[in-house]
Amino acid sequence: MMAHELCQFIRQEAVTSLECAVRARGDVRVRTQFRMPDRDLVDVFVVERDGQLLVTDYGEGLGWLQIHAASGKLSATQQALIGDLLQTLDVNQHRGQLQVWCPSPGELVEAIHRVGQAVVRIADLRHTFRWRTAQTISDEVDEWLRTQDFGCTRRVRRQGHARLWTVDYEIIAGRRTSLVNLLSSGSSAAAKNTRHRIYTQFSDLRLNPQGPAHDCLISLIDDTHDVWTDEDFRLLKQVSRLALWSQPTGLEEILTTSLSEDWDEVHLPQSPLLFGD
Repeated sequence: MMAHELCQFIRQEAVTSLECAVRARGDVRVRTQFRMPDRDLVDVFVVERDGQLLVTDYGEGLGWLQIHAASGKLSATQQALIGDLLQTLDVNQHRGQLQVWCPSPGELVEAIHRVGQAVVRIADLRHTFRWRTAQTISDEVDEWLRTQDFGCTRRVRRQGHARLWTVDYEIIAGRRTSLVNLLSSGSSAAAKNTRHRIYTQFSDLRLNPQGPAHDCLISLIDDTHDVWTDEDFRLLKQVSRLALWSQPTGLEEILTTSLSEDWDEVHLPQSPLLFGD
């Protein structure tokens, strides 16, 4: 079937209006009624290969989602969600492209709708990035800690002066025990709430006269998002030592440096976020 015949066939068979155009490369662009989160209409493409019709997005769906991911890549959890979604819609993924093969023209319009719907539903996963990004950073921290010669326990409970708190990590390096909280946020408002929570927790832990004398309190800050302010760093520095996840060697130095009551003696990462311009 020639490209212009495909266009005519799609217009005739579609229940809703589909805009078709033959491109110079010989395939057919089909503009669907599906919309991306930025309100752009979704385009899919039909090309004849080996006597069959292939509907593909040429990688636009997964590419769009990856661009909007903070780290520029998708986590294993996100990829699993995409796999489940594609299985539900019976859409294949090949080298980043979403594809459906049509043995006969009668299946073409349905395939167009399935690929278009897959593109939109994958793009909608962007709305889960706020908490999934935090989960991804947590996975990266866990992996980094596994490569170090540290004793590490997740989600430990420690008694403060006023209440019992849960701390993200208890890390033992040599004779040094450190309590580490990971601060990760996708927005300035959420970052402020996180800073307030950690400031309160560490302040209360330091006031407990029964607490271990050699605990070092560390705020590990996910700086992949530009949401942290000078005020955030100043307040956190009053109750903890600071480390940036973009510079894990700084965290390693704090974990292994002998404890000092003068926190300013600790070599902090040289960042304008910490010290101002």
